Amino acid sequence: MKIPVNKVQSLMARKRNMNRKRIILFFLLNIFNSLLLFIIPGKELSELLTADFATPAIYSHW
Repeated sequence: MKIPVNKVQSLMARKRNMNRKRIILFFLLNIFNSLLLFIIPGKELSELLTADFATPAIYSHW
């Protein structure tokens, strides 16, 4: 069974778009992480996300 060319091209285009979105998201996460590190010294983003939400990590180091 032969797959139509335009179908293949649209799939390739969709994959390219996904990759572009993933790269943009990655850069945004990097910027967000560095901003958090700048605002909250000594705290990694993963620590903030996994921290106990009863005592917010933002206040806990003060």
